[in-house]
Amino acid sequence: MNFPNADTDDGITPLLSAVAAGSLACLEILIQAGANVNISAGGATPLHIAADNGSLELINCLLKAGADPNFSDEDGIKPIQVAAARGYVGAVEILFPLTSKVDIFPTWTIDGVLEYMQSETSKQQVLKS
Repeated sequence: MNFPNADTDDGITPLLSAVAAGSLACLEILIQAGANVNISAGGATPLHIAADNGSLELINCLLKAGADPNFSDEDGIKPIQVAAARGYVGAVEILFPLTSKVDIFPTWTIDGVLEYMQSETSKQQVLKS
Protein backbone atom coordinates (compact mmCIF):
# COMPACT_ATOMS: atom_id res chain seq x y z
CA MET A 1 0.00 0.00 0.00
CA ASN A 2 1.25 3.47 -0.88
CA PHE A 3 0.39 5.09 2.47
CA PRO A 4 0.95 8.76 1.61
CA ASN A 5 -1.50 8.44 -1.30
CA ALA A 6 -3.95 5.94 0.24
CA ASP A 7 -7.48 7.27 0.07
CA THR A 8 -10.92 6.76 1.53
CA ASP A 9 -13.99 5.83 -0.50
CA ASP A 10 -14.53 9.58 -0.97
CA GLY A 11 -11.01 10.05 -2.35
CA ILE A 12 -9.66 11.80 0.74
CA THR A 13 -5.93 11.26 1.27
CA PRO A 14 -3.77 11.98 4.33
CA LEU A 15 -2.36 15.02 2.50
CA LEU A 16 -5.81 16.47 1.83
CA SER A 17 -6.68 15.90 5.50
CA ALA A 18 -3.46 17.56 6.68
CA VAL A 19 -4.17 20.64 4.55
CA ALA A 20 -7.80 20.79 5.69
CA ALA A 21 -6.60 20.61 9.31
CA GLY A 22 -4.03 23.35 8.66
CA SER A 23 -1.13 21.16 9.78
CA LEU A 24 2.10 22.33 8.17
CA ALA A 25 4.11 19.70 10.09
CA CYS A 26 1.95 16.84 8.79
CA LEU A 27 1.98 18.32 5.29
CA GLU A 28 5.78 18.43 5.24
CA ILE A 29 6.07 14.84 6.51
CA LEU A 30 3.62 13.57 3.90
CA ILE A 31 5.39 15.43 1.08
CA GLN A 32 8.71 13.93 2.20
CA ALA A 33 7.04 10.50 2.15
CA GLY A 34 6.00 11.02 -1.47
CA ALA A 35 2.42 12.24 -1.20
CA ASN A 36 0.92 13.56 -4.44
CA VAL A 37 0.48 17.33 -4.03
CA ASN A 38 -1.85 17.49 -7.05
CA ILE A 39 -4.28 14.79 -5.94
CA SER A 40 -7.92 15.83 -6.00
CA ALA A 41 -11.09 14.85 -4.21
CA GLY A 42 -14.26 16.17 -5.74
CA GLY A 43 -12.03 18.18 -8.05
CA ALA A 44 -10.41 20.15 -5.24
CA THR A 45 -6.66 19.84 -4.85
CA PRO A 46 -4.70 20.51 -1.65
CA LEU A 47 -3.89 23.94 -3.12
CA HIS A 48 -7.62 24.70 -3.51
CA ILE A 49 -8.13 23.77 0.15
CA ALA A 50 -5.17 25.85 1.35
CA ALA A 51 -6.42 28.79 -0.74
CA ASP A 52 -9.90 28.38 0.76
CA ASN A 53 -8.36 28.63 4.23
CA GLY A 54 -5.99 31.46 3.31
CA SER A 55 -3.02 29.59 4.75
CA LEU A 56 0.08 31.24 3.27
CA GLU A 57 2.42 28.68 4.88
CA LEU A 58 0.52 25.76 3.38
CA ILE A 59 0.20 27.47 -0.01
CA ASN A 60 3.95 28.15 -0.13
CA CYS A 61 4.80 24.62 1.00
CA LEU A 62 2.55 23.06 -1.64
CA LEU A 63 3.89 25.29 -4.40
CA LYS A 64 7.48 24.52 -3.42
CA ALA A 65 6.61 20.81 -3.61
CA GLY A 66 5.21 21.20 -7.14
CA ALA A 67 1.50 21.87 -6.66
CA ASP A 68 -0.11 23.16 -9.86
CA PRO A 69 -1.77 26.58 -9.37
CA ASN A 70 -3.50 26.18 -12.75
CA PHE A 71 -5.44 23.04 -11.85
CA SER A 72 -9.18 23.71 -12.10
CA ASP A 73 -11.73 21.92 -9.96
CA GLU A 74 -14.89 20.29 -11.36
CA ASP A 75 -16.49 23.75 -11.70
CA GLY A 76 -13.51 25.20 -13.57
CA ILE A 77 -12.33 27.16 -10.52
CA LYS A 78 -8.59 27.68 -9.91
CA PRO A 79 -7.06 28.14 -6.43
CA ILE A 80 -6.54 31.89 -7.05
CA GLN A 81 -10.29 32.29 -7.56
CA VAL A 82 -11.02 30.52 -4.28
CA ALA A 83 -8.56 32.72 -2.37
CA ALA A 84 -9.91 35.88 -4.00
CA ALA A 85 -13.54 34.96 -3.26
CA ARG A 86 -12.59 34.67 0.41
CA GLY A 87 -10.71 37.97 0.28
CA TYR A 88 -7.29 36.47 1.06
CA VAL A 89 -5.08 39.14 -0.50
CA GLY A 90 -1.80 37.48 0.56
CA ALA A 91 -2.81 34.19 -1.04
CA VAL A 92 -3.82 35.95 -4.26
CA GLU A 93 -0.47 37.78 -4.31
CA ILE A 94 1.39 34.47 -4.03
CA LEU A 95 -0.72 32.66 -6.63
CA PHE A 96 -1.09 35.47 -9.19
CA PRO A 97 2.37 35.31 -10.84
CA LEU A 98 2.10 31.50 -11.07
CA THR A 99 -1.42 31.32 -12.48
CA SER A 100 -2.21 31.46 -16.18
CA LYS A 101 -4.60 34.25 -17.14
CA VAL A 102 -8.23 33.41 -16.44
CA ASP A 103 -10.44 34.86 -19.18
CA ILE A 104 -13.43 35.67 -16.97
CA PHE A 105 -11.56 38.54 -15.33
CA PRO A 106 -12.09 41.91 -17.03
CA THR A 107 -8.70 43.03 -15.70
CA TRP A 108 -5.89 40.51 -15.13
CA THR A 109 -4.23 42.17 -12.14
CA ILE A 110 -4.19 41.25 -8.45
CA ASP A 111 -6.71 44.01 -7.72
CA GLY A 112 -8.80 43.01 -10.74
CA VAL A 113 -8.97 39.39 -9.59
CA LEU A 114 -9.90 40.39 -6.04
CA GLU A 115 -12.49 42.93 -7.16
CA TYR A 116 -14.16 40.56 -9.61
CA MET A 117 -14.22 37.61 -7.21
CA GLN A 118 -15.61 39.78 -4.42
CA SER A 119 -18.65 40.63 -6.57
CA GLU A 120 -21.66 38.79 -5.20
CA THR A 121 -22.31 36.65 -8.28
CA SER A 122 -18.77 35.31 -8.51
CA LYS A 123 -18.35 34.96 -4.77
CA GLN A 124 -21.52 32.88 -4.39
CA GLN A 125 -20.62 30.67 -7.36
CA VAL A 126 -17.19 29.83 -5.90
CA LEU A 127 -18.15 29.57 -2.24
CA LYS A 128 -21.05 27.19 -2.90
CA SER A 129 -18.70 24.73 -4.60
